[in-house]
Amino acid sequence: MTTTGTLLDRAAAGQRLTPDEGLALFDMELLDLGQAADARCRAVHPAPARTFIIGRNINYTNVCTVRCSFCAFSRSARHAEAYLLTTDEMLDKVAELVAAGGTEMLLQGGVHPGLSLTWFEELFRAVAAAYPSVQIHALSPSEVHALAEREGMPVAAVLA
Repeated sequence: MTTTGTLLDRAAAGQRLTPDEGLALFDMELLDLGQAADARCRAVHPAPARTFIIGRNINYTNVCTVRCSFCAFSRSARHAEAYLLTTDEMLDKVAELVAAGGTEMLLQGGVHPGLSLTWFEELFRAVAAAYPSVQIHALSPSEVHALAEREGMPVAAVLA
């Protein structure tokens, strides 16, 4: 096993760590780990400034057919707590994001059995038309896969 100092030096230099070395990072002192992360960041991005973005997670629905064992969020379509935001409600949430200086929207939901690819395309177009400066990050792999199956299309076509 590598010593902590050597491990930090290797991580900061961007060298591949072994699986055991990766696990050893969990047992390191937080300050040491942070310093290694900072050294790696500076090696990759030498400019002295760091920036961040303001983003917002928007949960457009909690209706999901997957039933992941760890999820306390999803509901069946007929559940009293089930919801699906309208396009207007989504645009209101994006407006709040933009008012706060935000530039990125993460769209998260479940695998809703009643939503088509057209529904998502229309939503994305509405957001892009109203807020062209907002980056849209949307759809988990399971959502894309379910859309592909529902639409009878390859995943690549759904993504396109």
